[in-house]
Order: sequence, then C-alpha cells, then structure tokens
Amino acid sequence: MAYFLDHTRAFKEFNRVLKPNGHVAFNELMLKPNIPEKKLDKILEAADMFEEIAGYKLNIPLISEYQNWCTKYDFKDFQVQFVKNKLNIREMFQLVGGFKNFLKIMKIMLYLYRKSPIIKKKFKLQSKVKWIVFQNRSTAKYIKPTIFLARKGD
Repeated sequence: MAYFLDHTRAFKEFNRVLKPNGHVAFNELMLKPNIPEKKLDKILEAADMFEEIAGYKLNIPLISEYQNWCTKYDFKDFQVQFVKNKLNIREMFQLVGGFKNFLKIMKIMLYLYRKSPIIKKKFKLQSKVKWIVFQNRSTAKYIKPTIFLARKGD
C-alpha cells in the first residue's frame, strides 16, 4: 500500500480484513519528530501547493502517529525502515520501460508544458513541492520515505 487519504480509516480496514497475526506493509512518507517550526511551516506550504495540483492534501504523518494507530487498532511488532529517496538514472529508465520510453514521455511533457498555461502552472508548483520535500536539505531531512511493517494482534 502507498499513501492514504484517511489513515484512521485505513488502519480500521486493515484490522477488519486481516486474520489474527496477519501482516500489513506499505511504503509512505513519514515525518521525523522534533521538526523546527519554520521547517514544518515550509513543509505545510508544500502540502498546500500539492493540494492545488492534485486536488487532495499531501498528508505526511509523524512516525509517532503511525505508532498510535498501530496501538489503537491492535497491531504489534511494527517496524519503520527508512529507504533512499532518489533513484539512479538506470532505475529511472527501467521504471518507465527503457530510455526510448523515457524520451517519449519527456517529449509529451514538454509539449504539454508549452501548450497549456494550466499544466505549466501545475508543473511549476510540482517542482516547488518536490524541492521542499526531497531536495532542500533543510526540510528534506525531516521527511523520509519509509517501509512500514506491522502484524495484527491475536
């Protein structure tokens, strides 16, 4: 699983559908604890920009919130593993089906960027969001892509 619009509802459903001792795993962004207020404000600003692009809020919970949901919905043995947040160029090409497909995608994106003021605006906002979330060292160090694992209680 990846990205939840409503974490409480997701954990409720995990609890409902999993058998006792069943496992759940997902990949999601999580916030590290103790974020300075200015940095958190910048991250929340990025979330607002994301909402303007996608139509729904970018919700990046704290790791402690996941622990609380696990406790509330009877999940045990939860683990959080941080993963790297950048693909190398070879991995990126493989993800889109090879170099030729990558070039096709880029050509289409550039065409849309030049022809549509709405798409151009969304691309610019998206680049700001990505910069705040993944590239700006002062904020990105508090946002971590993670693999989350938990086991439903008996």
